[in-house]
Amino acid sequence: MTAKGGPKTKEGKEISAQNSLKHGLTAKGFINELENANHNSLVQKLNDEYAPKGTIESILIEDLAMIRVQLARFKDVEAALFLNSQGQAEFASSLVDSLQLSDERTRQDLINAINTEKSFIDAKHQRVAKWLSTLDESNINEAELSEEIKTLIKNELRTDCIERDIRPLELIEHLEKMNTDPNAPLCIIRLMGVTPNAIKLEKAERDTQLKQINELQMRDYVTAKKVESSQNITKQKLLDRALAQKRALVDAALPAPGEIDRLYRYRTTLEKQFSNKLSQLIQLQEMRERKERQKGGGS
Repeated sequence: MTAKGGPKTKEGKEISAQNSLKHGLTAKGFINELENANHNSLVQKLNDEYAPKGTIESILIEDLAMIRVQLARFKDVEAALFLNSQGQAEFASSLVDSLQLSDERTRQDLINAINTEKSFIDAKHQRVAKWLSTLDESNINEAELSEEIKTLIKNELRTDCIERDIRPLELIEHLEKMNTDPNAPLCIIRLMGVTPNAIKLEKAERDTQLKQINELQMRDYVTAKKVESSQNITKQKLLDRALAQKRALVDAALPAPGEIDRLYRYRTTLEKQFSNKLSQLIQLQEMRERKERQKGGGS
């Protein structure tokens, strides 16, 4: 349990200071040059309005300006909360727009990935990457594919067809379109499982195509898979950049959910402090003016 009054050790105080500065809302000093400029401007305006005399009145003017600067920080929190309430789609779109992508399909894939917390480098990608690596080591650019390599390609093609619910030749055509034409339509997903007979017929057609597929089609499939894998790696790098920006924006504008109530209580405290200090300034000036009138009347 933390001792009353906060951390006592130097290390503890340093950690506490870092906690406050993470979002900047409770920082005692200025957190950027703009705040410093706003503070100086407020001091000048308050000086013009209240014309303070003496050290105490000048200190109160400085305090009032600093409190207003601290209160202004909460606009960032409220703006971030408002953006969050508008939905993650708009936020994701703005993040991806900052990457300045020319390919609309890649842009949309990244937006979907941010909203669904999807990763392009998943277990399936790792499996395919390992499979492609094995093919590269086997030097499939030779004049003819060995039976072992053909089996390796067919096995992956079969797995791919089952996962996507599509026939081999349709899958190869779909991959080639997706890799060359940004406006290529999405593959048509078959409605499997309508009847037991439909499942048998679909499986039989898939197996027939796998048996009849020729070497050129196998090579087309491998080439298309390499392009798809490379695109996923590129998308993952772009996604990592976008998510890093997202984390930076959220950390800068939004404190942790558990801190929000405490910070709004802190804002209320600042507002009360502002009101109290303003009352003190007005009372001091009224007292000073009365004394000056009394002194003037008595002379």
